[in-house]
Formats: sequence, structure tokens, C-alpha cells
Amino acid sequence: EMPETPTILELGTGSGRSTRAMKLLWPKARITTCDLVISNVVGTDGVMYVQSTSHDLEWDKMCDLIFVDSSHTYEETKREIEKFKPFVKDGGYMVFHDYEGTGVKDAVDELLKTIMFVKTGEFSQAIWRK
Repeated sequence: EMPETPTILELGTGSGRSTRAMKLLWPKARITTCDLVISNVVGTDGVMYVQSTSHDLEWDKMCDLIFVDSSHTYEETKREIEKFKPFVKDGGYMVFHDYEGTGVKDAVDELLKTIMFVKTGEFSQAIWRK
């Protein structure tokens, strides 16, 4: 379960579709989303957009949810898990988009072991709970 006002970090904003979906699910959420290119993103109230790679992002807040949808390489996903896993609150989640068919699967399977796998249409996600 997520609190009414969750703290969410999204790694890989893209067009902002996932950001908007999370804001619809949790209207009071405090969302920070980062990507190297954010100029084409349609703004969402209450969302902090940070132009940065996940590697360069300075982060010190505990999160209820960290949504990983960045480069999808093994190396980058492994680095994101190692860097951001300590910031997941007890009972919180890390969700990895595009789990199947990418380097994400290898990194998640290696470092997190116990996950829940979800397949929705052409998309797949791995969910890890602390």
C-alpha cells in the first residue's frame, strides 16, 4: 500500500506519460522526475522536473516509490539499483519498466532476487518491495 501523500522518484521522464499516470493515481504525491532531456515534457502541477542523468542526480530523500525507466542497459540499471535502493522506505517499492528483453532483467535478477513480475500488453515491469 502507498500512503496518501507518497514521495516518488522517477528515473527517466521521457514524454512524461508515466509521471502523469502516477499523479492521477496519487494526486497528493510529491514527485521528482529526472531525465537528460525534459524540454518536450508537458508540465504537471506538483511535479519537480530535474534535467539530469540518474548518475548525476544528487538525491537524499527517502521514497515510497522509485520508478526506473531510463536507459534500460544492464550497467545503468545496476548503478541505479545500487545508488537508489538505500532511499526506498521500509515497505516501499522500486518498479522497473521494460523489464523483459533489456539489460534491466539481468541487473534486477542479479541484485534484487525477489521480485513480482507484471506484463501488461507490450510492456513488462518488475516490482521489488523492501
